Amino acid sequence: RRVYLDTIGTLPTPDDVRKFLGDKDAQKRSKLIERLLKRDEFADFWAMKWGDLLRIKSEYPVNLWPKAAMTYHRWMRQQLAENKPYDRIVRELLTSSGSNFRSGAVNFFRAVPKKDAQNIADTAALLFMGVRLSCARCHAHPTESWTLDDELGMAAFFAKVSYKSTMEWKEEVVFLDHKKVLKHPQGGAVVQPKPLGGAAISLSAEDDARKNFADWLVTPENPWFTKNIANRVWYWLLSRGIVDEPDDMRPGNPPSNPELLDYLANELVSHKYDLKHLYR
Repeated sequence: RRVYLDTIGTLPTPDDVRKFLGDKDAQKRSKLIERLLKRDEFADFWAMKWGDLLRIKSEYPVNLWPKAAMTYHRWMRQQLAENKPYDRIVRELLTSSGSNFRSGAVNFFRAVPKKDAQNIADTAALLFMGVRLSCARCHAHPTESWTLDDELGMAAFFAKVSYKSTMEWKEEVVFLDHKKVLKHPQGGAVVQPKPLGGAAISLSAEDDARKNFADWLVTPENPWFTKNIANRVWYWLLSRGIVDEPDDMRPGNPPSNPELLDYLANELVSHKYDLKHLYR
């Protein structure tokens, strides 16, 4: 019962239960898990969970509207059905451009509280690093060493992201405006892209800094990326994260079992970000 609910979000039928209880195979549980991971309901169920995180909603507060929400949901479900490696899913979300009615991934840039570089960076940090970076927007982080400059450095990766409407109702195109820069609110200096805890990166006006951010984010050496998704999956399956809450990964909120979190993260890296391996 538990494995059905956790894996595909439905109860086993009475016939399923009788067949499992009557099976004398010592590997029957592992084989059941493999069958469940291949069912259509697996993609349906986990697309719903990701929909909560990615804000796949038609109206308030992100106002994707029905067609974009459908396109976004269909794209995410397809990634899960194909078992696309997690690092590739995130890279596509972070570097996508085009119509939000035709490219599901581009709705990542639409489903943000506000369409500005700081909000995009805060959303990316929260989703893919478990870091609540917005605390540093108007003051230093209350418990960590992050400052406004740290948040602005992350935001600069998304400074060129722009939006334009089309003649179709509620459609928007996400594109890069290479003339745009992010200016520091205190003094007006142009802010250079800088990953959290790293050094500033010098890029030309024609570069897509989002690709540099994705390169930095999904590397196995990144202290947040892999541990964040390992911890989030643990939270989804067991209702409490090894780091709890799962979107509060910071030195001041250490994991309850750091060895376990390291093990899960290493397993994910060694299996090329195969999320189904993590579920198993």
